[in-house]
Amino acid sequence: MRADTENSLEILGFLQFVAAYGLLSTLNGDEIVKLLGMICQHAQALELCEELGFADKIPDFVQDLIERKQLFEAVRLICTFKLIDTFQPILLLKEYVEDAKRSYRTAMLEGPFSLFLGVLVHKHIADFRAVVQCLKDNNLESEFLAKEVKTEIAMLETLKKSLGSSVKRSAETQPLQLRQSKRLRELNERL
Repeated sequence: MRADTENSLEILGFLQFVAAYGLLSTLNGDEIVKLLGMICQHAQALELCEELGFADKIPDFVQDLIERKQLFEAVRLICTFKLIDTFQPILLLKEYVEDAKRSYRTAMLEGPFSLFLGVLVHKHIADFRAVVQCLKDNNLESEFLAKEVKTEIAMLETLKKSLGSSVKRSAETQPLQLRQSKRLRELNERL
């Protein structure tokens, strides 16, 4: 099983199988820790981690995530495995938000009317909503961060609406052939 698998329930089942049949010694420990990181949203993750004997490796894995700038995943692990005394999730979430802002603003400067701008805006809205949900789910008290993120979401929603209306206006002035090819691209994007 690869650590890049998207299905967390599949990973959870696999790790429970490994634990139940004592197969841990046949597997790579680092890969198991990565798999544990992918299922940290499940209540059984902490129990499974302790059962497999990986509780002491989680702080190292969190540090590795932080160094690789996978800050949101690191915060999920910090909260799941109760490492708030060791790491500061609010500071990591703030850095995550700042990195996300820089990322989409840079992309907008590179090509404000690029084909992928709508997708980019949608992705960042989802990322920021995940931050707000993480704050709520883990009782992380930071009204400043929550307010800042909600402001960013509102700004991006406004941008998303204006992008939609500018696409409609430009479609009215394009020749029929260009509009048809644009419709085909939009249909392909939806699929």
